[in-house]
Amino acid sequence: MTNIPEPNYYSSAVIRARLEKRLGAAQSIEDYVGDNYAKDVTECFNILDIDYPVTAAGILGRALENCTKEYCERKISNKRKLSVNTASWPISNIRRVLVEGNQKDRLSFLNQQEVTKNGHKLKLKKKYITDAVYTYLIDIKNLRNDAFHGCDDEKYLEWESRSYILIELGMNCLVSLVKEMNDI
Repeated sequence: MTNIPEPNYYSSAVIRARLEKRLGAAQSIEDYVGDNYAKDVTECFNILDIDYPVTAAGILGRALENCTKEYCERKISNKRKLSVNTASWPISNIRRVLVEGNQKDRLSFLNQQEVTKNGHKLKLKKKYITDAVYTYLIDIKNLRNDAFHGCDDEKYLEWESRSYILIELGMNCLVSLVKEMNDI
C-alpha cells in the first residue's frame, strides 16, 4: 500500500485561489487590500506555507485589527448613527476612544453591542458587522493574544487546529471590510 498524501485544503495557494475567484482574476489579494494590509497578507501566507498556522493567523489578526480601526473611523461619520451616547461626545471623541481602545470593544461596538468608554455608554443604531463575522474576529483576536502572550500546550494545539479555517475566514473578512470602505 502506498502512502498518498492528502491534499492540503488550507495551503496559501488554495486559500488565495478561493479568494481571488471571489475578487476576479484581474487582481491579487494584496492589490485588492492595498498598501495598508498587503504586507500582512503576504507575511501571513508565507508563514502558513512553512507550516506555522498559529503565527500566520496572528499576523492576519494584526491586519484585521488595523482594518477595523480604519473601518470604524470611516463608518462612524456622525452622531446620528448612535442610539446611545451618554457623554454627548462629539463624533471626533467617539472615533478617538474607539480607535485608541481595545479590539474587543471596537468589535462589540460595530456588532451593535453597548460598550462603555471612559465611564460613558455608546451603542450604534445598526450592526456594521454580523454576529458570524464578530465571532470570527473575536476568535482571531483571542488566538493572537493567547499564542503571542503565552498559553499552555493544550490551548496552543487547539488554536493550531482552528487556525487554518480562521485564516480563510479572516481573509474573507478583511476583503469584505476593505470592499465596504472602498464603497464609502
